[in-house]
Amino acid sequence: MDVFLNDLRAGWRSAWRRPGANALLITVLALGIGSATAMFSVLRPVLMQALPYADPERLVYVWETDLANGELTGGASFPDLADWRARTRTLSRIGAYARSNASLATPGGSPRRILALNVTHDLAATLGVNPILGRDFRDSDDRLGAAPVAMLSESLWRGSFGADPALVGTRLEIDGASTEIIGVMPAGGPWALRGDIWRPVVPTQKNFIEQRGVHSLSVVARLAAGASIDQADQDMRRIAAALESEYPEENVGRNARVVGMHAFLLADIKRPLGMLAAAVGILLLLTCCNAAMLLLARASAREAELGLRSSLGAGRTRLLRQFAAESLILALIGGLLGVALAYASLQVMVALNPLP
Repeated sequence: MDVFLNDLRAGWRSAWRRPGANALLITVLALGIGSATAMFSVLRPVLMQALPYADPERLVYVWETDLANGELTGGASFPDLADWRARTRTLSRIGAYARSNASLATPGGSPRRILALNVTHDLAATLGVNPILGRDFRDSDDRLGAAPVAMLSESLWRGSFGADPALVGTRLEIDGASTEIIGVMPAGGPWALRGDIWRPVVPTQKNFIEQRGVHSLSVVARLAAGASIDQADQDMRRIAAALESEYPEENVGRNARVVGMHAFLLADIKRPLGMLAAAVGILLLLTCCNAAMLLLARASAREAELGLRSSLGAGRTRLLRQFAAESLILALIGGLLGVALAYASLQVMVALNPLP
């Protein structure tokens, strides 16, 4: 241990005899490590982290597709959703949502635009997530003529209301209607299921609940015990074919498709994210190559010094230990600066993030 500490002290003194070259090496390491760390920190939760729901691998999206080419045509209508629920053999729960803008007026404040997630009363139960405060929607909340109720997102609750638990049970003006706040939904989840507020979908979409031709709902479901995605897909195709036969005007050419939630959410961004991950890997490789070249150039510039020290009795092992100590010191400094740079970059990304 004493030998190692002596090598570190000698390496520290030697490293700062050439501040310009070492500063360049540290800068290269910091920029490379910082950039790679920041980008992998962004990629990791998107690509590898499980969805924050109970048994997320059993969650699926159900979309309507064009029977001719299989391309997605949109979500479901209210009547189709009711038929899917009644006829499925492979889905234990089916919920739905539609995103929209809304106006929120706080006491003493001016109205502001927020993002609303208009949901069926059982969407949270389908996802397997519970409010962190208050209660979930009931079936009676999601009917025509029901009193307006809503749940706030945790970010809105904390950011605009100081995480005040007494807010539950009070009323806020949402889209001009006095609305009872019944709960707070936890933060997290994919962007598609984020909103400033959650509110029942039927009262907000009342003009469409009897129109089979208006396909406005994104449908989330949970696989029944023992059912696979392929089995659910075949099941929903069977139901879609029956509905096309029963309602040829509204459902002509419409099929259904079941896809895993995580796979669907990644579908549009998987390729660019993969390219970004490859670019970050190449950047890290170039950083290592540049650092190695700088170390070699540094060693070449010290050839005369090394020859003198060798002639004075310094053995090869001793010289290698000191080189290793110097490189370790420079790598640690570059790594620490890189981590600091990555942290600062992530804070900027979070500040600029438009999602709630």
